[in-house]
Amino acid sequence: MTTWICMMGAKAPFWPYRHFTRNELRGSPLAILRVMDEFAAQNDFLINTDSNKADKVREIMEKEKPNVLVELGGYVGDSAISFGEAMAMLLETSSTILDSGAWNSTR
Repeated sequence: MTTWICMMGAKAPFWPYRHFTRNELRGSPLAILRVMDEFAAQNDFLINTDSNKADKVREIMEKEKPNVLVELGGYVGDSAISFGEAMAMLLETSSTILDSGAWNSTR
């Protein structure tokens, strides 16, 4: 493997970028999350959302059925993928999903 990234002073092969271009992952948030979780399990420098935490937030979303979800801050993006997928499953097309770039452009 020749692709490397330096994060917080640690060098490690960053293979998920190579996987994200695969057709079987496109349009499948859960498949992308599985690849990210696999990478995090094999490398101790990556901090990602624990599946228990994500499940708890999804349970609250299912109960409360919010119309808008705003996530402030992020590190890897796995929580945004997870919560965005949950919003898409829970809500009709009239729902609003903003990422930080869209949020900044609306202010």
